[in-house]
Amino acid sequence: MDSERINARLTDLSSFIGELKKLPLPKNVGDYERSSPAIKRAVERDLQLISEAELEIMVQVYKNLNLKAPGEEESIINAMEMVMDRELVKKAKERRELRNHLVHAYFNIDDKKVFMLASDVRDIEQFTAAVRKIVNKYTSH
Repeated sequence: MDSERINARLTDLSSFIGELKKLPLPKNVGDYERSSPAIKRAVERDLQLISEAELEIMVQVYKNLNLKAPGEEESIINAMEMVMDRELVKKAKERRELRNHLVHAYFNIDDKKVFMLASDVRDIEQFTAAVRKIVNKYTSH
């Protein structure tokens, strides 16, 4: 297991979570919808970076555990359900879908979806803990 590379991405992920938590995120979706474009762009960018780090981590875990033949992004994410809680994978998949929407079709962003993903990052912290557990399990042998 390439624990050094995975741990580096986990550090990045923690940094992105910290940056997201520092943003003045409103307490409800209505206030978020009325937020300045600068705040919205900052939140969206942090979620995009979080998704990029999550995917890179999942790719590394996928490769190192030889879960099956390398595949498309979606198959890699789905394969994580073999080694990680299904709800954590589901939330990572939602962030990935948002990331893809931001990158490929920036207009018509669903503020409710962005707010929902940004307002509670506990699942990202749980994802980090789950990955660390996998790394520890497979590098201690």
